[in-house]
Amino acid sequence: AMPEPPHVVVSGSNLGQNLGIPIASEVSGTVGDAVTANRLGIPAIALSNGLGSNPQYGTAANVAVVWITFFRDSYIDGTAAATTLNVNIPTCPTGRLRGVKFLPLGYASRVTAYTLNSGTIGNGTLQPTVATQNPVATPNCTSTLANPTNDIEAFNNGFATVTGLDPDLNS
Repeated sequence: AMPEPPHVVVSGSNLGQNLGIPIASEVSGTVGDAVTANRLGIPAIALSNGLGSNPQYGTAANVAVVWITFFRDSYIDGTAAATTLNVNIPTCPTGRLRGVKFLPLGYASRVTAYTLNSGTIGNGTLQPTVATQNPVATPNCTSTLANPTNDIEAFNNGFATVTGLDPDLNS
C-alpha cells in the first residue's frame, strides 16, 4: 500500500519481553513484524517492555529515537545493513533501569556438564547438569551484577537489552 518501502521499520513497543533462544520458536508479533521487514531487506527494530504494572514505554521509544537518529543518514541513503534489533526494556518494581547492554540471546535452559553416575565413560550412566534462566522473571533493578553474558541475564538484572537477530532466527 506504500508507494515506496520504508527506510526502517519500528515494531512495538508491546507489553511482554521477548528474550532468549525461545523467541526462535515462539515469535511474538512484535519480533515477527521486525523479522519480516528484515527478510524484505528493510532494517527493523522490535521494541518490547517487561511485564509489570508500570511499563517504561517512553524509555523504549527513546532507545528507538536515539538509534534511528544515529543511523538516520544510512537509513535514508540505503547503506544501512538490513538488520533486526530486538530491544527489551525491563519494568522495574524497585530501583530503576541500570543501563543498556548489547548482548547475544540467552538460553532458558542448557546442559553445561555431565557427571558419571555409574559405570565407566563409554559404558555408564551420565547425569546432565542443566543451567536455567527464566525469560519471564521479574527483573531485579537493584542488582549489582555488572557483566551479564546474555539478554536474559541482563534483563533479569535490570538492564535494557539490545540483540541483533538473524532474519531466519537460527543464529
